[in-house]
Amino acid sequence: MTTSRPPLPGGQSRRGRLALVAALYCTQNLSLGFFTYAFLTIAQARGVPLALIGAAAGIATLLTLKFLWAPVVDRFGSRRLGHYRGWLLLTQSLLAIGCASLALFDPATQFTTLLVLFAVIFVVAATQDVAADAAATRLLRPDERGLGNGFQSAGSSVAQVVGGGVVLVVYQAAGWQIAALCLAACTLVALPFVLRWREEADERDVPAPRITLRAIARFFGDRRVRWWSLALIPAYSAGFTVATTSYAPCSSPTAGTRPRSACTS
Repeated sequence: MTTSRPPLPGGQSRRGRLALVAALYCTQNLSLGFFTYAFLTIAQARGVPLALIGAAAGIATLLTLKFLWAPVVDRFGSRRLGHYRGWLLLTQSLLAIGCASLALFDPATQFTTLLVLFAVIFVVAATQDVAADAAATRLLRPDERGLGNGFQSAGSSVAQVVGGGVVLVVYQAAGWQIAALCLAACTLVALPFVLRWREEADERDVPAPRITLRAIARFFGDRRVRWWSLALIPAYSAGFTVATTSYAPCSSPTAGTRPRSACTS
């Protein structure tokens, strides 16, 4: 007597599911890598004051606030497209459109406008992260989640290299508009993987737990939760942004003593 093997999550092979996870976590961090490593450096080289650049780095805090609207992503979704698959199709498309829209503005003369656009992109990226976390949980079996976490971390690291390094090289060679369009093209990499994923029908029909304002207030009413929130959210954002922007070529205290050509393209 033979026993039938359980169906593969999403109808995909193990390799295909891990590739989807890696692609999702790579593309969601491209905009952050570009903002932190490339955009702020380019803006500084184009003459934007250091004080303004330092304050602008705080926009990355938006990525840590996703818990505020994560219940909406869990509660509402498309039955036709798949609950989280629908969110991923929407957010991946919006990320590509948002990154392409960066090409319409100049980082020196329209710095504030670009900050607003980056804020919108970060909200979309955070929403994609919520859906990606849920999708990874559904895609990977319990015995695969350790390896899947490695693919998540690898995808995030690749995003930092591509968004902050490769795109900056493209900027040096071809200018701001081409660099932004290159970023948008890289963001689309995950879309074919999402399109191939078929979220299981029985999983789509599982109702998400009802999250109310009272439940959220009760959660944060716990004194330990409040203290950890106050400690972790600012510390994570501030530590990350300070660590990743302090090495910029023109951001050292002695930058003013160097020739201007050393800080411009």
